[in-house]
Amino acid sequence: MTFIPSDHLTQAVSVVLCGAVTHALFGIALKKGEDKLALRAMTTWFSALYYIPLLLVVPLPSVAGFQTLAISGCVHFLYQFFQIKSLEHIDISISYPLSRGITPFLIAIGSMIFLEEVISLSVMMGICTIVLSVFFLIDYARLKHMPHFTSGILWSFLTGACIATYTLIDSTGARSEANFLSYIAWFFIFDGIGITFLFLIKRRKSIIPSMRQEVRRAWLSGLLGAASFGFVMFAFVLAGEHTTVIAGFRETSIVFGVLFAYILLGEVVSKRRLFSAVGVFLGAVLLRLG
Repeated sequence: MTFIPSDHLTQAVSVVLCGAVTHALFGIALKKGEDKLALRAMTTWFSALYYIPLLLVVPLPSVAGFQTLAISGCVHFLYQFFQIKSLEHIDISISYPLSRGITPFLIAIGSMIFLEEVISLSVMMGICTIVLSVFFLIDYARLKHMPHFTSGILWSFLTGACIATYTLIDSTGARSEANFLSYIAWFFIFDGIGITFLFLIKRRKSIIPSMRQEVRRAWLSGLLGAASFGFVMFAFVLAGEHTTVIAGFRETSIVFGVLFAYILLGEVVSKRRLFSAVGVFLGAVLLRLG
């Protein structure tokens, strides 16, 4: 891949940065949830609700599109389950960097193998810079003091593998449809099926109280999740074959996450977080030059 100053790629980068901002806010909304399973399930309900008007005006996906959506729905359910398990074992400040940190590299490998993407040295350097910067966020000294840190790390890596898998599936699915909005709108119908059944089974004795507890957070996290996914899928469509570049830019959500955690949650921005944010930014610059 050589440097391409195309308008479409520039637009795609701008759109995916909007997705990174909304995803960072989405992560903060989820972080504040007390019953994460209930909040996760209700988030998918609200996201689907926001897209219902779109279902009325866009054509149905193709048969192949519905098949892709079904596969994607299964992978997203595994992602949601693994994410919840990781948060039950270790802090989000560790699980999030672990799961997101391996994603760009896995997507780069998957793009080369399955999508036959040609990745330049600059892009690969950008990916590696982002991955190393994200992993730098982790306070490894704290891991040995956590009783279930080994399980937490495993769940986090599985979460990252699912993120990489559904990114490749969804980006291909959205690009294959005549109207990519059809894929985005129907995605949230499939996305909530698995996690809803899990919620109903796990909270069968306290469904209503769990819903009441999280409903005020769920409408916001659902809106942010719907916006984030829509931005990212639109960016993949605009970027064409540049899946790896867009996937890498999406991880700038780490930078925005640090900023929003400081502004909205009053968290201290340590030198570790600052250096990591700068590293992710430099990695993004290398991606754009690739």
